[in-house]
Amino acid sequence: MPEQKPIIMYDAPEAASLKTLTGWVSADGRFFGGDENLARYCGATHRRCEVNPEHPIYEVNSSCDECRHARRQAKFAAMPIKEWPANHWSSSMGTGTSSMKTVCATT
Repeated sequence: MPEQKPIIMYDAPEAASLKTLTGWVSADGRFFGGDENLARYCGATHRRCEVNPEHPIYEVNSSCDECRHARRQAKFAAMPIKEWPANHWSSSMGTGTSSMKTVCATT
């Protein structure tokens, strides 16, 4: 026969107990236990750039505008350059409005 759980009434002393907790609480009152980083992330509105503290502060849910711009420029510069044929658009789309009407009518 399976063992039954004991019955604990709502007003019984063993139903609940008051405990004192220590941990990190964000500015909006949420408790994060030992996770200081998460509490600070959730409680802050702005932060400094970790790469260059001289950059302007930015919103927490974003990233440093200057660093983001530099990363995007570097990514674009690293992309391969490909020579496109001179007649690419004219051969695929035709020239003039009559060709466009034909292309649109066939799709």
